[in-house]
Amino acid sequence: MKKDEKKQKADALHQELEKSHTVILSGFEGITVAQDFELRRKVGQVGAKYKVVKNSLIERHLKAPRWSLRPRP
Repeated sequence: MKKDEKKQKADALHQELEKSHTVILSGFEGITVAQDFELRRKVGQVGAKYKVVKNSLIERHLKAPRWSLRPRP
């Protein structure tokens, strides 16, 4: 992927995250393809979005002052 394409994808992700009320970050290690498919289906049923994004893109976005990470208890 060329640098300008990466920038466009990063900008699009940034805009989408700015519009979001809630963002849930999760690892997917240990989940089967069937479990992933079921999770995507259930997320879609409630009108939410499920995206797989490179860690570096999320980390770059979270450096903005508006965002903070709050791990669940």
